[in-house]
Amino acid sequence: MSPEHEKALEFLREARLECYHYDVEEMSFDLGLSPSTIYAFRSGRTIWPRPRTLFKILDYIGYEITITKNKKVIPIGVRTLIKKAVSA
Repeated sequence: MSPEHEKALEFLREARLECYHYDVEEMSFDLGLSPSTIYAFRSGRTIWPRPRTLFKILDYIGYEITITKNKKVIPIGVRTLIKKAVSA
């Protein structure tokens, strides 16, 4: 397994643990996801959820995505990213 893959898995493990601090029913209602999707993610049954699902969950628990180009960091809101992906 590559070091990048291991870092990604560690990041997802930390995100899963953070999901335990939130009420699943409230989270599923706010995100428009089924409770079983959230349970599957936080328990580890789903290792790599679909990108849009992952972005929604990460945004909900407070993560931010950044893009780096020429050592310049550009923060991107997850909701903006989802809207642009859907409208494309």
